[in-house]
Amino acid sequence: MRIVWNALMHNKLKSILPGMQEPSIPPRTRFCPDDAVLAAFYEGTAEPPMRERILAHLAACAHCRTRFGALARLIHERGTDLDPLKRRDRKVYDMKANWKVVVDNYLEGYHVPIAHPGLMRLLDYQNYTVELHDGWVRFDAPLRDKPSENRVERLYQRLVKPMPGLGEEDRRIWRYVFIYPNTTIDLYPDQVNIWKLMPNGVDRTDDLWACFRPARVGPITRLTQRLNNRLNAEVLTEDVDLVHRVQTGIRSRDYRFGPLSAREAAVGWFADRVRTSIGEQ
Repeated sequence: MRIVWNALMHNKLKSILPGMQEPSIPPRTRFCPDDAVLAAFYEGTAEPPMRERILAHLAACAHCRTRFGALARLIHERGTDLDPLKRRDRKVYDMKANWKVVVDNYLEGYHVPIAHPGLMRLLDYQNYTVELHDGWVRFDAPLRDKPSENRVERLYQRLVKPMPGLGEEDRRIWRYVFIYPNTTIDLYPDQVNIWKLMPNGVDRTDDLWACFRPARVGPITRLTQRLNNRLNAEVLTEDVDLVHRVQTGIRSRDYRFGPLSAREAAVGWFADRVRTSIGEQ
């Protein structure tokens, strides 16, 4: 039971516990791309002709359009396809927490004011928004207009500019996409980060990270990207400690369930998805 509950994998999430019903999805067809093909599409490793065929299928297939079509159009139409981007770095981080705890941390902004002072100085938290879809969630986090008191953050605010293919409206906003059950895409103006949260036991998660950037950029953009990585490395350090403390708290006999705030709408969405997937057994 613990293995089934804690090692759920993509599209193989089964359960024996009752869950809330999600909107019905039309049946899958024999032409629907499998998980590996979809992963290649979203991670940018598929060849351009294959990407065009997948986009055409996502637009025509009721099953795939319901689950992934809107996300595909978002990535495609916003000019953030990964085809013209090159992978610049790849790392694996050891998170001392169950993978669902790590996902919860990504999905909710309630902890940001306390746990991430740098993000609070950089992002306009009051205008942080979330869109819930059937198989994915999107977050928009605008940058503050007011210059940060921190020198690194202030320099990033001043220098950042959109990558080729993006517009001026993308200059001052960070976007995050979570694809159920365990993949995230961070869409920054200057680069794209992808995370894959892989269960490694009941209370450990291997956090696979890859960074994609345009092939040719000037020195100012390279400096901006280094600033981005420095800022988010600090956030990651804070999150590693946070999820470990949450995991420890969950194991405590003092832990009690509580209500979710509006800032935690995506956490409720994720819990419902897990319950439903487990109920499909």
